[in-house]
Amino acid sequence: MSSRVLRKVTDPLREFNSSDLRRVRANGTQDKVRSLKLMVMKMQEELDSLNDLVPPDLASGIDFYEEVKQFESELIKRALILMGGHQGKAARLLNMNSTTLNAKMKHYRIRLGQHDAGG
Repeated sequence: MSSRVLRKVTDPLREFNSSDLRRVRANGTQDKVRSLKLMVMKMQEELDSLNDLVPPDLASGIDFYEEVKQFESELIKRALILMGGHQGKAARLLNMNSTTLNAKMKHYRIRLGQHDAGG
């Protein structure tokens, strides 16, 4: 790269004094903190919603197998969330073989993208 081209690129950087740089860094840090706070709040809402229990309709009776299916599906989802979407770790947490967990995920149509870090 020629020195003239290099000067064109670096000259505007020299115009920044140290207080400008500190202000930019502070604003960037504030934006990051604000974003992190919003993400934590959203994650807390999601975690709280996992604890919401919907009571079964007693008038129509309780379908044991449907209740077991719901419980198992939610348990698998929680394990995946806790383990950051890592199936092997989630399987160990649930004390089951990873192939069993994978088969149950397919059966219940649980996709990793929904439960890994952010999904």
